[in-house]
Amino acid sequence: MSNFIFIALLIILGISLVFAYHNFFAIKQKFLIKHVRDKLINQKFFSSIVSDKTAEYLAKLPTKESRYILSCDVSQWPKQIKDEATAEKLKFMLMGKIAKEDNKNEFFMLLSAQFAASEGLYEKAGSIIENIKKNKKQPYKAIHDLVSAQTSLYEGDLETAVIKASAALKIFKKFNLLYEEGMAYFVIASIYRISGMYDSADIMYRSALKVFKFLSATRNIGEVLGSMGMLFTAQQRYEEADDYFNQAITQYQDIKDKEGESFIINQKALTSLLRQDYALAQKLSAQALKSHKSIKGKSLSEEIMARVAHFQEDWINAIKHSNAAAAGYKKSKNYAGVYESLYINAEAQVRVNNLEEAERLLREIIAMEKRHKSCFHIANVYTLLGIIFFRQQDYERAEGIINQALKYELYNERDKGAAVDYLNLSIIEKAKGNMIDAEKYLEQALEHARASDNKLYEMIKAQQN
Repeated sequence: MSNFIFIALLIILGISLVFAYHNFFAIKQKFLIKHVRDKLINQKFFSSIVSDKTAEYLAKLPTKESRYILSCDVSQWPKQIKDEATAEKLKFMLMGKIAKEDNKNEFFMLLSAQFAASEGLYEKAGSIIENIKKNKKQPYKAIHDLVSAQTSLYEGDLETAVIKASAALKIFKKFNLLYEEGMAYFVIASIYRISGMYDSADIMYRSALKVFKFLSATRNIGEVLGSMGMLFTAQQRYEEADDYFNQAITQYQDIKDKEGESFIINQKALTSLLRQDYALAQKLSAQALKSHKSIKGKSLSEEIMARVAHFQEDWINAIKHSNAAAAGYKKSKNYAGVYESLYINAEAQVRVNNLEEAERLLREIIAMEKRHKSCFHIANVYTLLGIIFFRQQDYERAEGIINQALKYELYNERDKGAAVDYLNLSIIEKAKGNMIDAEKYLEQALEHARASDNKLYEMIKAQQN
């Protein structure tokens, strides 16, 4: 009987020791997950999956060895980690580069797509995603959906973007992938902001901010605060916008991120532009231009300066700065930026009566847009091209081109753009002597203006009288 009790006690003790070991290991791994995440969160790129895998690897090491690795600068971690797969994933997070042999590895391809999107290279991100089949593993599927949402947002497909981002968000929350959850909130917020759903955007931005503050993801906090500044700018709540911009600048200054700080200065310049404070917009964009290191940052500064010159009817400087912006955007493959800059240039060329150069620029946009889709409204290009033909008294070509613009406006349900195109068609028909058709188009212009813009409606109504 005593032997039985002794054996039972040994079994209980053994089970207790196993339970204690697993409990200790779980606590150790939980501690390491937080410690590793804190060290990596503000590096060049972040992935919760890679961070957690690194922590899992360290948890299996003897405490002395894991402590030594943690004491090293994070740039040295890949050299200290003996597991090659973990080291390579970590190296990608720190440097944004993949070893050639990993180019076809599905997870590395997903990381590459995520990284490209974080750098604003949405076409590259979309190209990578297209070549990856959706994995059955839900976290991988969610990353796929998140990048797809970001590329759809860039292309102006807001419906697809919000569906994909929402699907990704559910999975990120389920698997406690906090950083990616914050990114999903941020993407959804941006979709709502662009759609004019400001209250919903505010809720989503605040959700993203809460996550990134919990993670101490300083760079992401700065990005969200800057976007909230633009959200309040869109609502003409300029004092609140300025407060958020200043908070964002403080975040970037804390981690000595001059590039991020310069980007926020550009956002402040855009706000000044919208407030018609052209002197301040010029000053801020020039300041950002000097401090930016990246081509994409400098290009944005040049574009803002081109817009300032355009509003001031300084056509020479509008042409000069839009040329510089377009060249920079081409190098960084920001095609939406290229189109916007070329369009500003074309408008300025029309104002100085250089119609041939304006036509060339507009045709360049049309040709590029067929290869590289973006959120740019191509209808604007056709409208301006039609106006050029009208000024050349080539009424048939003008009518054909304006009808192409109208097709895009109606498809995208842009009533204001459709009103302008119907008005242009009315003017063309009047010039051709077709007064009945001219009146018909004018009525349609009024109908669309009534649904979108009171000032435009009154302006068209005045033409009818």
